[in-house]
Amino acid sequence: MKRWETVHERLLGDIRAGALRSGDRLPSDFALAGRFGVNRHTVRLAIKALESDGLLRVQMGVGTFVADAFLSHVPESGAHLPGYRSWLDEQDFAPAYDYLHRMLQFLQWQKWQQGRVAQRWVLKSPAHLGYLDVLRDRFPDLHIVHMHRDPRTTIASGASLNATLHAMHADTVDLHRVGAQWLQRMGWTNDRAMAVRDGWALRSGRDTHLVTDIAFDDAVADPIGQVARVYDAVGLPLTAEAENAMRRWLIERPREAARPPYALEDYGLRPEQVDERFALYNKRFRHP
Repeated sequence: MKRWETVHERLLGDIRAGALRSGDRLPSDFALAGRFGVNRHTVRLAIKALESDGLLRVQMGVGTFVADAFLSHVPESGAHLPGYRSWLDEQDFAPAYDYLHRMLQFLQWQKWQQGRVAQRWVLKSPAHLGYLDVLRDRFPDLHIVHMHRDPRTTIASGASLNATLHAMHADTVDLHRVGAQWLQRMGWTNDRAMAVRDGWALRSGRDTHLVTDIAFDDAVADPIGQVARVYDAVGLPLTAEAENAMRRWLIERPREAARPPYALEDYGLRPEQVDERFALYNKRFRHP
């Protein structure tokens, strides 16, 4: 192995181990040369290779930084990418959450610059369920609102949305393949979420201090009551002013247009198939 390749592997190991994280600035070429016992030209060859791999970002006159991690499940929602799906399952999402954390800090800084009071962030994405451990590591004071709905409905709905996204990128869309992929991905996501929550409960006796579970039907029937539960869980008072604003919004909000009908059968799925895949989830979070 050539010397620059050795330096390359050592720096790559630092990135993979988390010693160098997204956005971190690397030491100078001179310092790295001293660390690895090589000349600066050898260091530059290693850095150039890592830059070509998309792992480092060189900013002339400023320094060399670990590249931002744009890891996302969004591409697989809108295109058939089996290789990407398999690759993504093996990736460490910590750098992606580092990037998210830094972007939120930047947005918070913008608020301060404008003289606005920085408040608690409210983030919404089902993708977080697959990475609750990483999410909590980066945001240790988080509180999760875990919504629950019949998987028969959510799988059909998600498959319908994904089919629409696929149609934007392909002349033909295999609806059955879209359905199978969405069932697999959401099953994978829920399995990971339940496993992480089991670990939290095992360490502290229960995880209610970290998570508030809300059934979709309860949120529809009593939205203010369910919001009050979340306020209580995070230790915030639900003021009369806030509650009145919420009630006013519920009355005045624009009504959505009717959505196109969708059914599991449109995507090659059977209700019993979904029930089997989500049997543990249904037993734990949904009661007959």
